[in-house]
Amino acid sequence: MDVNSRKPWSQPARWLAVSLFSVALLLVAIEVSAGSRSLRISGADDRIVVPNSPQLNPPGAITIEAWVRPGGTTFCRTIVDKNRTSGYSLAICNGKLRFYTSGLNSSRDGVSDIPIGEWTHVAVTFDGVRRVYYINGIIDFEADTPAPLPVNTSELFIGGAPSFSCGFSSCNFIGDIAEVRVWDVARSRSDIREDIAVQISEPRDGLAGLWHLENSARESFGRYASVVEGDATFLGLGAPPVRDNPLRIPRMLVPDFDGRCDNYTSNLRIPVWNEGPFERLQWLNLGASGAFLYACLEGMQFSAGGFAALYIDPTNDATTFAQPDDFRAVVTSGGSFFTEAGAGNSGGFMPGGPA
Repeated sequence: MDVNSRKPWSQPARWLAVSLFSVALLLVAIEVSAGSRSLRISGADDRIVVPNSPQLNPPGAITIEAWVRPGGTTFCRTIVDKNRTSGYSLAICNGKLRFYTSGLNSSRDGVSDIPIGEWTHVAVTFDGVRRVYYINGIIDFEADTPAPLPVNTSELFIGGAPSFSCGFSSCNFIGDIAEVRVWDVARSRSDIREDIAVQISEPRDGLAGLWHLENSARESFGRYASVVEGDATFLGLGAPPVRDNPLRIPRMLVPDFDGRCDNYTSNLRIPVWNEGPFERLQWLNLGASGAFLYACLEGMQFSAGGFAALYIDPTNDATTFAQPDDFRAVVTSGGSFFTEAGAGNSGGFMPGGPA
């Protein structure tokens, strides 16, 4: 998917239907049980408590990730806390990310507001010198704040923190939380994006703790005896990582684009970032029936004169130049729709793709 972007310009989601002739490729995404729910925090004493462990005191670097759907962002709403008076903590404070790297006086606030009532992926990294904040895989804030990562004996809290850590009666989260990860490395932007919509199901190097928070407080690999405190429940909405299911993608002899946008459903969602000064996360939705493959880009935004294009390589030859059997379907900012075929080794595309 190629999206030109300069000045934001909204375009309703557009579906492209592609005739299927034979199934040749299987894209495997995460399968989850029906009705999966996330952690919901609504009270002052609601939280998940994890016993202290050396693995949860990273010695040289740290990354914290989570999917959050806040019900409110006033004051400080804790996502992960290991006693912010002496350790690390991630919260949303007055709408912005706040990350304590090494106890009191080590926090810095992010720039952008976290939306209320929407699933948002948040991540923070620190390598002992540089801290970087990400919202939906896009850098929100970065600064050099050299300091050693501390080691403490405090428990790890998800969705809340004890009052002595907050400095006031409660700094618990309000809303839904899912797929919390603590790493003992400072992950890169590409690392974060690669796993942003994946529910990790196997141990990874550097992954010190993982909580899907999907109907259970269990640490995903059983390493820590996580327990629920207060009235925290697992009645929150399912988060984006749990919405992807396997989808068969066809190999097409001659694709046929119909430009329709009705009666199509999606069962695979793939994150897409359009680059440029107005970088943002969008979702490519793919669906399939017995006769068609459907593709839809949510929240398409590009400048006047810009376009979005879906490229298809039916023979999967992955050549440098688009060949005559390669196609692209284009939707412009003005709402027009057309297809083109590859021009071969001369490069580019030419009119005359499928109707």
